[in-house]
Amino acid sequence: MRTRGSRTRSQLLYLFDPDRESFAAFTEEASGWTVRQGGPAALWDDIEQALVAWRYAGEPDIGSVRVHVTERAHTYCVGGENVSAEGNSAWTGEKPRLRWEHCLT
Repeated sequence: MRTRGSRTRSQLLYLFDPDRESFAAFTEEASGWTVRQGGPAALWDDIEQALVAWRYAGEPDIGSVRVHVTERAHTYCVGGENVSAEGNSAWTGEKPRLRWEHCLT
């Protein structure tokens, strides 16, 4: 908690991404939250985009997430199915409703 004035208290939260040298600071106000972000990556914009996509996909729970791990990346999907064999992969059924990738290299 960070104190403002003699009687008003507001919560201040931070999100840091040291690899991308970026941050987002969240300040709780009476009418909601104020977000300030800095650095080359707009962290809060990324979070909002992911949240909207998650809601659009029907707010799936963590049990519906699948992960595909390679030497280059971890890929997370909700919906559809990725089948891999001998270095090739293909989607069967519907395409994933959500898909994101964390590159390792």
